Amino acid sequence: MSGHATGEELKRIIGEIDAKTLFPIHTEHPRLFVDMAEEAERSLGTLI
Repeated sequence: MSGHATGEELKRIIGEIDAKTLFPIHTEHPRLFVDMAEEAERSLGTLI
């Protein structure tokens, strides 16, 4: 267990706090993060 949030957990947290902007610090899988970010932007209206 790494202690890092999964993509699904990140989306849930973004929705719960009603984030308008998210600044990623680092990711081990940039392409997966971009895909998740684009989906979050479409479904939650959050700019990542």
